[in-house]
Amino acid sequence: MRIHATLSPSLFAFVFVLACACGSSTPKKDSTGGGTSVDQSDAMPAETPEQKFARQRVDTTDKMCVRLVDCSLEDAKKTMSPEEIAQLEKENVSEMALKDCSKQYGGMALSPRQVIGIRECLSAPSECAAFSDCLVAATSPGASE
Repeated sequence: MRIHATLSPSLFAFVFVLACACGSSTPKKDSTGGGTSVDQSDAMPAETPEQKFARQRVDTTDKMCVRLVDCSLEDAKKTMSPEEIAQLEKENVSEMALKDCSKQYGGMALSPRQVIGIRECLSAPSECAAFSDCLVAATSPGASE
């Protein structure tokens, strides 16, 4: 391949200098508005695939727990009296249930396929029963293969 032969010597020199400048190994500085500069290479370390998956798993299980708690409250409101519902709200039952759910599911060893399945369930607009069925299918042992 003889691409450089078609470039004029001055254009070739410009491209060479530009390539060298862009490929510089010196860390870039970013002004934070306060007159100080921040080294970007230290500010945002690269995320490993394992870290990215762990972050996505936690995010997905947190969103799943919010939806599960909402569905549980929706079901409870169908059978409970207004006084009982008020008592639930007073005792912050939904917050406690959310913490318990996040603790329980956050520690699960979900496969990437199961996380994707849960995310698909979350993105599909559905009733609580359909959401629950979707979760069962997404988290079943066959879903991890």
